[in-house]
Amino acid sequence: MAAVIAAVALVVGYFALGMPGMDHGTGAPTVHDMSAMTPADSELEELSVDQFEASLADDDAFVVNVHVPYEGEIDGTDAFIVFDQISASTKLPPDLGQPILLYCRTGRMSQIAGLSLIQMGYTNVAHLAGGMEGWAESGRSMVGGE
Repeated sequence: MAAVIAAVALVVGYFALGMPGMDHGTGAPTVHDMSAMTPADSELEELSVDQFEASLADDDAFVVNVHVPYEGEIDGTDAFIVFDQISASTKLPPDLGQPILLYCRTGRMSQIAGLSLIQMGYTNVAHLAGGMEGWAESGRSMVGGE
């Protein structure tokens, strides 16, 4: 009988505390939970390769590679911050209005990171459409990686 009670307690605890892989309310949308997006998500600007390259000329822009694992970077990158850990990063600029340019390999991770930054109050966030793949396909060079 004690074994049955212990088993029931384990099952109840498992569901009450959350199953492995569940989103436990970090506030940032994840790859699996993009339903958490709000109308403010439209504030995340998606830049073409040409627009992104032009934005790199802005000395105030903080450029972040959010792709994991590291596969190289665009010249002028200021930081490497893993996309789903960006909200905990101490590398972010303190000025919530400073331009932040994000990129990853294809654009998906940078979109998630950008939405997290917007939820944190950053107001000038953009990401590279097509990511490093689009950058390289346009004939532009990468630094590091393979």
